[in-house]
Amino acid sequence: MGNVDTDDYAPDWLEFEKEIGFRFQVRGSVDKILRDDAAFGELIVSNYKFPPRDDSVHTQDRSLPSGIKIRIYQPPHTQTELLPTGIFIHGGGFILGCLDSEDAQCRLICRRANVILISVDYRLAPEHRAPSALDDCVEAYRWIFANADHLCGDLERAFICGFSAGGNLAIACAMKINESTPTARPVGLISIVPITCHPSAIPARLAPHYKSYVENSECPMNTRSGMMAFFDAYGVDPRDPYISVLLNSQLAQLPRTYIVGCGKDSLRDDARLFAAALKKANVEHCFKEYPGQPHYFWAFPSKVMAVSSEKFNDDLVRGIRWVLSANNPLGSNI
Repeated sequence: MGNVDTDDYAPDWLEFEKEIGFRFQVRGSVDKILRDDAAFGELIVSNYKFPPRDDSVHTQDRSLPSGIKIRIYQPPHTQTELLPTGIFIHGGGFILGCLDSEDAQCRLICRRANVILISVDYRLAPEHRAPSALDDCVEAYRWIFANADHLCGDLERAFICGFSAGGNLAIACAMKINESTPTARPVGLISIVPITCHPSAIPARLAPHYKSYVENSECPMNTRSGMMAFFDAYGVDPRDPYISVLLNSQLAQLPRTYIVGCGKDSLRDDARLFAAALKKANVEHCFKEYPGQPHYFWAFPSKVMAVSSEKFNDDLVRGIRWVLSANNPLGSNI
């Protein structure tokens, strides 16, 4: 693999890199990122066997009134009670992803957490710039409330879940709903390896604790170069409080939150600082960090990553159950 840094990486991740023979990094222009991502995806598909699709989960593809596509996931067993219902917002730096890109993740969440999930095929940059993606997610969340009877959804246990850029959109969506429709406030928020602040917007008081864009600038998967391309493509204002959600004045109004970070991720300190801000704002939360692992480490079907991936998903399901439960306020079961 050449002279790549191996310090402080989880051993299973280094074994996975040996298997594929190189360190994949998202970097450069949007066009380069799109090409590299497609080539990396083809390599993974051609060299690894993915688990079969879980068809026990019932799915239905529909469109919102605006035309945005959604996919509804419902658990396999006939229910006699209303189920928690939430939206799922995929990752991809605002420029990548679709309903299929995290379909397996949605099926896992739906079945193992026993929830109804609505995945949002939000508009992507650079064709659609900020706040297009957020607007689509807010529309999808409101759609749940307009269609609860059809979904057999429990509106008293509505939640929002997002990964990476989707983690940012999940937080921002919760804030938008709190601001515009407080009666529809979600009871739970799940934000996995999220973007929580543009680096140029970090206040001086937090700068000593915001080092991962430097310390982890060349880590696997996500890099500082890639993040800058994502921000530029999405056309963000760094000080927009719905982009730099860490600085939003509504933090104290957020619901119970499960947040995840990775130790070898340029977004490591986005998660750490957001968890610290939730603590300061007295928001119930549980923060988990996976030392030595990079962005999206759980997504690869290599046998060497199986234990870590399963632990991530076990923790995720427990985290979802916790944010939806009125019990165990300290989240000690996660």
